[in-house]
Amino acid sequence: AISWYERAARQAQTTYAHTVAANYYQHALELVNNQGQQVPIAQQCSLLSGLGISLRLQARYTEATGIFHTLLTLAQSVGDVFRQVEAYDNLARIHERYGEYQQALYLAEQMETLAHQSDTLTQAQLAAVLYRRGWTLYRLGEMEQALTIGHQCFTLCQNSDDLLMKSQSRNLIGVAYVALGRFDLAEPYIEQALEFRRQIGNRSSTASMLNNLGETARLQGNYEKAVPLLEEALAMAQEIGNRAGV
Repeated sequence: AISWYERAARQAQTTYAHTVAANYYQHALELVNNQGQQVPIAQQCSLLSGLGISLRLQARYTEATGIFHTLLTLAQSVGDVFRQVEAYDNLARIHERYGEYQQALYLAEQMETLAHQSDTLTQAQLAAVLYRRGWTLYRLGEMEQALTIGHQCFTLCQNSDDLLMKSQSRNLIGVAYVALGRFDLAEPYIEQALEFRRQIGNRSSTASMLNNLGETARLQGNYEKAVPLLEEALAMAQEIGNRAGV
């Protein structure tokens, strides 16, 4: 029954039905609590991760924070570096949503320290860890540092099949260039980031890239280009009920 609920939750997530997904994950975790140690730790971590992400994407940040702290503690108990990094990453995202960028930066640095102590992460996963610090520095207005990290992430995932990380690294470079007023350098990176997001098929993050590209055009006074991009981003976000972004 636990595995059935988990499969149903993941299917709901693919259709952006995060409320439904969260309910399925909660049912599964109730069964875990009833069965205790009979359920493998890896599966418990998977369920907690899925629930936390579903809650975060509904902007239910208080609940999500509690879940990710539980995930972190459980992952630490078995030395699961990947799940610890995942918990820190999501907690950093939540603090970012509250505008608590220094706390988000602290968590990003914790992720990085943990990652460097492990030899279990791939190059793309290391890039994702580095990206979190770069994005937080971007939010703090440290554009040159963010740009440097963006290029480091770009290099780390260059030979990877990880389209998400390829998109994120290019987007970070692009938005940093926008903030520095280098629109000519920014647009190609954001356009590449958008293309990778379209290949992935995630409409939520595709909407974010469309918004970034539209804003880049708007800031240059190119409203003819900006308006359709922003309208497409808005329609996509409304269609999937995206309240919190990615």
